[in-house]
Amino acid sequence: MSGYTGHWVLTPLGWLYEGIMRVREWMYESGALKSMDAGIPVISVGNLTLGGSGKTPFVMEIMAQAREMGLRLGLVTRGYGRKGKYPVILPNGSPDLKVEQIGDEAAMILCKSPKAAVAIGKKKSLAARDLAKTRVVDALVIDDGFQHLALRRDLDVVLFDCSVANVHDRVFPAGALREGMCALKRADVIVLTKWNLTSHGSNLEKIVKDNAPGKTLLRTDMTASGVICLNKDGMTENIDSLKGKNVVSVCGIGNPDSFGRTLRDLEMRIVGEFVYRDHHWYEQRDVTRIEKACRELNADCIMTTEKDAVKLRPLISAKAPWHALEIGIRFHGEGREVFKKELARVIGARFREPEAGKAVFST
Repeated sequence: MSGYTGHWVLTPLGWLYEGIMRVREWMYESGALKSMDAGIPVISVGNLTLGGSGKTPFVMEIMAQAREMGLRLGLVTRGYGRKGKYPVILPNGSPDLKVEQIGDEAAMILCKSPKAAVAIGKKKSLAARDLAKTRVVDALVIDDGFQHLALRRDLDVVLFDCSVANVHDRVFPAGALREGMCALKRADVIVLTKWNLTSHGSNLEKIVKDNAPGKTLLRTDMTASGVICLNKDGMTENIDSLKGKNVVSVCGIGNPDSFGRTLRDLEMRIVGEFVYRDHHWYEQRDVTRIEKACRELNADCIMTTEKDAVKLRPLISAKAPWHALEIGIRFHGEGREVFKKELARVIGARFREPEAGKAVFST
């Protein structure tokens, strides 16, 4: 498994940590601690494990589904790894804002949707309240929000990365779980992501069903939709044009193994690989080293992720063959319609009166 794996020796600490998390959960359930109501519908997208599980592509899918319904969703994120200290509220987007101020995930979303409403802050409940007060969004999506019980939510979506084995075994620091599997009882929808990158998804599906009977359970695949040429004003190429090419892989994400598997599934030959910590801030020396390796290995191009690209673009050489892989998700079967109905249900149940000129939503 990539990322944090822990060690069985730390199991007693894992029990202690899980106990603390259960007491915290009970305090919110009993009312001893209060969850803030943002005043508009809130959809949380999170996971039980440390590291990446495909939350950002899923958040973008939710925002796309909302647009299909004539609604505008705002994104609330902590802005992991950003260098700015203060909360940032962008009710009308700001694609020109520096990535250091807002974080790589928010910057990536704004690159693809320049007018997206975004709130970035360490205290997500306060950021959500401030964005809701602008009255420019109909609902909020909270990135990595499953453990953020300080904010009331209307739909709790939990993602499980199928490409990571044994995610269910032990709680941090003994393992990679943020909470025990019993926490799944809080979820409304559970999504098994990256199903196409593994052969043991059925094992995880059984474990999830045993711990969360009766919950809506969906499967998604990670899909590559195109390749962005970073030195050609963001021009997109057909992904088939890189089949059989020698590539240098570069990423700083939660589950780097899945990126490498995706490139290989697309029939690219990885001749060099640079793996950095999640949310790594690249320096010029990193880029110089990568581009030198590309030349020495006679690679056809350098492949990175969209999240890394927003940080790398200002540093790369004008003639270096940098490309970013566009990633999306594909639901299995009728999964997309099932999820869209869940989304319509919760937004319709709490939908506020629209402002003049805004779409009226009905279920």
